[in-house]
Amino acid sequence: MSGGLFTWIAEQIKACSDFLVLLLIRGTSRFESELTDEGRQEQRMWRDRRMRSLKGLALRARRRQQTS
Repeated sequence: MSGGLFTWIAEQIKACSDFLVLLLIRGTSRFESELTDEGRQEQRMWRDRRMRSLKGLALRARRRQQTS
């Protein structure tokens, strides 16, 4: 198995486990239940901003790998 494929598989497993942990935490806690509508809107805004940043980082990393 090539190093790139192994890395991709490891990242996919990590992303899946992170998602499952988040589901467990949210399902067993009162996550966001104390927020007002304005607070929920602000949390969504910050979540979207973090996702855009992460997508940009991933894109730059892919470009670096392609040039290497």
